[in-house]
Amino acid sequence: MVLLHEGLGSIRQWRHVPSALHQNTKLKVIAFERVGYGASSTRLGPWPVQFMHEEADFLLPAFLNALSIKDPILLGHSDGASIALLAAGALRPRALICIAAHVFVESICRDAIYSLLESERKASLLSALSKYHPRSESLLQAWSTVWLSQAFKSWDIRDRLRSIDSPVLAIQARDDAYGTMAQLEAIEENLNHPRCLRLERGGHSPHLDKDLGMTDKISDFIQKQLNS
Repeated sequence: MVLLHEGLGSIRQWRHVPSALHQNTKLKVIAFERVGYGASSTRLGPWPVQFMHEEADFLLPAFLNALSIKDPILLGHSDGASIALLAAGALRPRALICIAAHVFVESICRDAIYSLLESERKASLLSALSKYHPRSESLLQAWSTVWLSQAFKSWDIRDRLRSIDSPVLAIQARDDAYGTMAQLEAIEENLNHPRCLRLERGGHSPHLDKDLGMTDKISDFIQKQLNS
C-alpha cells in the first residue's frame, strides 16, 4: 500500500495511520515525501500549474518502478488523493482510497488557503510545519502560489476520472474547510460505482481522528478487494 500525503504533508504527518493499516491488513505500507517536502530534496523554481499531473504521470510511476512495486493499493489525502486519482487510469491499482480529494477547484478551498496566509495564522502554521519540513516557508509559498493563481482556478480532473476501473473508496467530511460534498458528487458522477463515505465531521483529515475509526473502515474496504 502506498500513501500519498496532502499538499503540506509528510511521512510523519500520517501519524498512526501507516502502522494501523499494516496491523489490520498485514500489507506492506509505504509513505514517502514528494520532492520539496520533509527530508526529500529541494524542488527548484516555481511549481507548474499542472504539478499534480506531473506527480501522477511521471514521478509516481518512476517511484513505483524504482521499488519494483506492481499492483499497488493507493491511499491519497487531499492533493495526494488527487494525484492518486490522476494516476489510477494508467497504473490500474488494485484499489484506491481517496480522502478529501480535489477534482476541481472550489472557492471554499481558495478562501481557506487565503486564510492560512493571514499574518498571525501564517506564523503559527509555519511553526507547526517546521517540525516536519526544514524549508517550511518556501514550501508554503510554492504550494499556495499555485493554488491561488488565476491559471489554477480552471484546474479540473473530472475527465481523467472516467478512465479509472479500479475499486474506489472516496471519503469526504461535511465540515471540511477545503472542499464540499460537490467533490464527492463529481467522483460519483464520473466513476463506475465508487463507494462513497460521507462523514458529518472529521474536517479535512478525518483519517487522523481515531474516534471516527477510519483506519478500520479503510482496512475493511481493502480486505474486501483482496478477497474478491
